[in-house]
Amino acid sequence: MMMERISRSLAMTNPFDQVLSDLYLIEEGEILSALQAQIGLSAQQRKNAEDRAVGIVEILRHDGQKIPLIDRFLLEYGLSTTEGVVLMRLAEALLRTPDKATRNQLMRDRLTAGEWRDHAGKASSALVNLSTTGLRIAKKWIEKSGGVEGRSLVARLGDKVLGLAVNQAMVIMGEHFVLGKTIDAAIKTSRKLHKSKSGKTGFCFSYDMLGEAAITQEDADRYFTAYLRAVNALVASGETFGDLSVKLSAIHPRYELVQSASCVPALTARVKELALVCKQGGFGLAIDAEEAERLEVSLMVVKNLLADPELSGWDGLSIVVQAYQRRWCFFLGSTTAISLEQTTCR
Repeated sequence: MMMERISRSLAMTNPFDQVLSDLYLIEEGEILSALQAQIGLSAQQRKNAEDRAVGIVEILRHDGQKIPLIDRFLLEYGLSTTEGVVLMRLAEALLRTPDKATRNQLMRDRLTAGEWRDHAGKASSALVNLSTTGLRIAKKWIEKSGGVEGRSLVARLGDKVLGLAVNQAMVIMGEHFVLGKTIDAAIKTSRKLHKSKSGKTGFCFSYDMLGEAAITQEDADRYFTAYLRAVNALVASGETFGDLSVKLSAIHPRYELVQSASCVPALTARVKELALVCKQGGFGLAIDAEEAERLEVSLMVVKNLLADPELSGWDGLSIVVQAYQRRWCFFLGSTTAISLEQTTCR
C-alpha cells in the first residue's frame, strides 16, 4: 500500500500537494524500494558508476604524500571512530564556549573519553602519530591530576598548556575548512585556488557567513547585515566564480512552519534584496539546506522568489539538497515543478 502511494507521489507535479508532509516520517526501506523501482538502472549503468568511483579512489590513493596534514589526521580519526567523534564534538563545543574554566572542563571531559592508544602508530603520517602520542599523554595526565574536576595547582598549570595546544589545533582546522575570517580575506584566498597550476580554472566557491540560527530579531538583523556586506564585497571584487550561500534560519528568528504566515513574507523580502545584488553582479545565490522540518517553508520562499518579476531573467537562484534527506526526490520534483510553472507563466 505504501509502495503504491510513494510511486504515485513520484509522478505528481503539483509542488504543494501533501506529499512532503505525508512522507515526513517515511521509513528508509520503503523509500529505497520505491526509488529503485523508479530508477531502473541497467547493469552497464551500475558498472559505469562503480568504475568511476573506483577510479576516483585510486587517484586519491596514488600519492599519499600530497594529502594535506589535516586530511591525513581525519583519515585516522574519522567520524566512524569513537575518538573522531570525541574530537569533532570538542571542536564544536569549544567554538561555542567563551569562558576559560568551562573550556578546561570540556577538554578534560572529552579527552578522557577516547581510547587514544588504539590509534598508536596506525597512521601513515609521523605527525599524526605524534599527535596521537600527545593525546595519550594528555589523557594520562588528566587522570593523574584529578580527572575532569581537577582543581589543583598542577591541574591548572597543565590546563594552560593543554589549552594552548588544543586552541592551536582548532586554528589549523579552521584554516583548512574556512577560507577567511572576513569576506575580503575569503575572496583573496579563493582567487588563488580558482586558478590551477596549468592556468585552467579550478575551484568555484559558495560564500557563507558562519554562525548559528538567529534566536532574536537582533541576531537576525546582524546576520543579514553580514550577508549584505558580503554580497556587496563580491560585486566590488568583480569575481564571478562564486555565489552567496544563505542560511534562512540566520536571518529570521522564527523560520518554522507554524510561523509561516509571518516568516515567509519576511524571508522572501530579505532573500530578494540579496538576490537583486547577486543578479547585478552576475553570480548566484544558494539557499542552504537545514533541518527536515523546515523543508516546506523553504519551498514557499523559493516559489515567491521565482514568481517575482524583478528577478526574471536571472538563473542564479539555487537550493541545496541533502542526499540523506529521505524526501529529496519529492523535494526535487516540487522545485522542478515550481520552476516549470513560472517559466511557462513568463
